[in-house]
Amino acid sequence: MSPSKTTTGDRAPLCEHYDGDGRCTDPSKICLGRGLGDTCLDPRIHGPAPERRDDTLNDILVECCKLRGCFPLMHRTLHEFDWFVDAVIWGAGRLLEREIREAEEAGNDTLAQGLKKRRDRENRLQARFKEQYYNFDDGLELIRLAEAFQIYCKEQYGPIQVFSRDFDDTQQEAD
Repeated sequence: MSPSKTTTGDRAPLCEHYDGDGRCTDPSKICLGRGLGDTCLDPRIHGPAPERRDDTLNDILVECCKLRGCFPLMHRTLHEFDWFVDAVIWGAGRLLEREIREAEEAGNDTLAQGLKKRRDRENRLQARFKEQYYNFDDGLELIRLAEAFQIYCKEQYGPIQVFSRDFDDTQQEAD
């Protein structure tokens, strides 16, 4: 049985806690979709277990997503986190070296230079973060790697930038 919907895409609420702006304000529910056919879940159905309410890894990755300016599109941050962890653990791999060699042999200097920059960046990430944030046996390795990624994001992207589809309208009204 699927959970009930709070809205059907129009302004007529199906949830008594619907605020008219597309959001369910019931603190006892977990609302997904933010008004575009929201699904409000009872926490007993699909909520974090009490011992997981403080999810450090998720909190760090959400902040990184905001730093990258792509919040709420978390998948983009997860892709970059995957690349970052791979770079910290392994550095630039043999595949990248082969791609550089093939680009040079093909005479594609632009591609070769870009790949060399990526190789150098991955090796710098490994040299900087691997010893301090990896190779521990305490089970917190992923959290430490996320903290390293958070440092990287702050350096790369600067202050938090939150994507808002209302940004353009706000800017036009301010002008």
